[in-house]
Amino acid sequence: MDRKQFKLVKLFIVIAMGAGLGGAVAVTSPLIAIAVWFAGLFALIVLRKRYVSGRVETDEMTEMIMGRAAHLTIMIASVALAVSGIVLIAARESLPAYETVGYTMAYTAVGILLLLYAFSVYFYRKMAE
Repeated sequence: MDRKQFKLVKLFIVIAMGAGLGGAVAVTSPLIAIAVWFAGLFALIVLRKRYVSGRVETDEMTEMIMGRAAHLTIMIASVALAVSGIVLIAARESLPAYETVGYTMAYTAVGILLLLYAFSVYFYRKMAE
């Protein structure tokens, strides 16, 4: 299977999952939604294993670029969450219903940054061995 076929089959699986999940929501059946989700996920995993077997998909430069992009994404998302949370907390007198949302956003930003720090320390130690 070449890359074009892989993308096409993956697209059909995702479309089928969307249709199945939409139908499950229409008939209000969470069991059908869960079954469709797991079936689609299983099909995507099997398809991916068949496509990737024996192929080199990335190299060191790609890994480095993706790592930097992921780090920058986490930083930007954390700052956006923190600033949005602070704005909602500060506007608690005019928007009292959103104060809890603001606190949640601020604490989520802190949690994400703590996770980033913990994983960084873990991987630095793991690589130093």
